[in-house]
Amino acid sequence: MSFSRSRSPSSCIWRSKRCRPRGFAVVASEARGLAQRSAQAADEIKTLIEKSVSSVEQGSNLVDSAGSIINEMVVSAQQVSELIAEIAVASQQQSAGVEEVNSAISKMDSVTRENLTRVEAAAAAAHALEQESDQLNQAVSRFRIIRALDQDTAAAST
Repeated sequence: MSFSRSRSPSSCIWRSKRCRPRGFAVVASEARGLAQRSAQAADEIKTLIEKSVSSVEQGSNLVDSAGSIINEMVVSAQQVSELIAEIAVASQQQSAGVEEVNSAISKMDSVTRENLTRVEAAAAAAHALEQESDQLNQAVSRFRIIRALDQDTAAAST
């Protein structure tokens, strides 16, 4: 028997006691272990894939939800824009109404001032007429006095 070792497994099967060939049971055991590790790895991969699919579905749902929310925001922004436009129109109408009221108040103020001027003129005219009336009354009373004196003189001469 030769004690040399060859790298070939078939060369050392019967040649030496040191060269211990692997039996079918050992290879089968290693194959089972490898198969179990492969099955475990496959299960882990399957679990990771399921988690990834779940995460993708959740992400997709979140994207759909975000899209719905964004659409609602767009609709709300359009409604706000429409309300702002309505408010702008109402403000313009109100501004025009305020201008009309201001114009009417200015006209009333002008008419009131004209009336005040006329009342003052009428009061001045009334005062002037009162003074003229007093002067006329004095003139008439002189005539009455003169007439009464004339009548007294005529009665005394008779």
